[in-house]
Amino acid sequence: MAVISLYGFLNRWNDTIATSLEELPLENEKKTLSDWDIGKHG
Repeated sequence: MAVISLYGFLNRWNDTIATSLEELPLENEKKTLSDWDIGKHG
């Protein structure tokens, strides 16, 4: 239960703070998902 709660908190934290993605995951998503919009996390 603690792990699930932690990931729920981190999900909300990243959404609120709008943390940016690192280079490698960003490039991977651009290749994989052609219609993906990075939104506020760019």
